[in-house]
Amino acid sequence: MKAILRYRMTESLRWRSVLVLALTCFGLGVASSLVWVYVLYSRELADRDLSVIAILILMLAVTGASLLMARFAKKRIRTLPDSI
Repeated sequence: MKAILRYRMTESLRWRSVLVLALTCFGLGVASSLVWVYVLYSRELADRDLSVIAILILMLAVTGASLLMARFAKKRIRTLPDSI
């Protein structure tokens, strides 16, 4: 456990980890949003209330935020010096 806490990440590895996590979250967000839309529209119209649609909007917002984080991480990786 102490070895994990003492492990020092280089800046390049840190941003590459952020990029991988952000892209993973983006992919999972798209997949879960599509599943949620399928479930939402397979139900009757009377069953939809505002909280169900609000969950979908929040899922799409988090997916968009992870895409923005991936773009930011990609830009940071490009600006790092090659020696790191």
